[in-house]
Amino acid sequence: MSSMMAKVVRAVRTRLESGPRDAYASMRVAGATTPCYVFDVSIDREVRMDQLGSADLMYSASVTVECIADTLDLAMTLADELLDIFEGGPHSVTIAGDTITLVLTAFSCQTRAEMPDDGQQDGERIASCTISLQVKES
Repeated sequence: MSSMMAKVVRAVRTRLESGPRDAYASMRVAGATTPCYVFDVSIDREVRMDQLGSADLMYSASVTVECIADTLDLAMTLADELLDIFEGGPHSVTIAGDTITLVLTAFSCQTRAEMPDDGQQDGERIASCTISLQVKES
């Protein structure tokens, strides 16, 4: 199971990296410039039953992405780009020879400001997005 969870995180990172911005796991790398994405993934294992009673193992992933930019308008542009990255699936990503399929089920966004952390004394603006995904290995 942990192998699959690692593959889900890698598939999400791969999908994010297909977009136009740099993406970092959990925290921005020292010296990294904006605009960029910072993401975390939460995974739940689920079993879905069909009409015949056969079980199908699936996962749900909740991806929190901080779209960090110098202005609110640019942060919201990043949020729009982020939605474009995951919308219109299913998206298949090959990880260690296995195909991981990601399907967007929900997307939400809220704005906030970040404390100054880049030495410029000018707190960035953030669009904090939550992406809900159904995930299956095939």
